[in-house]
Amino acid sequence: MDTHRNMPPDYLDHYYPLLQRNKHYTDLLHTYNEIKDATQNMLSILAKLEGSTLSEAHSSLDIDPTK
Repeated sequence: MDTHRNMPPDYLDHYYPLLQRNKHYTDLLHTYNEIKDATQNMLSILAKLEGSTLSEAHSSLDIDPTK
């Protein structure tokens, strides 16, 4: 069922800013995740160079990987 047909014509004017804000936060989250992934990759390389594990690299740099 198409619910949009029963809505007043200006309902999109009300929801458009909310959709834009949602997209903005989704884009920010995507950027954050890309940065976090790149950081984890660099830490993994550092750990291999030092002959340690990723967990040991986290500990030696006082990083909590759950945050």
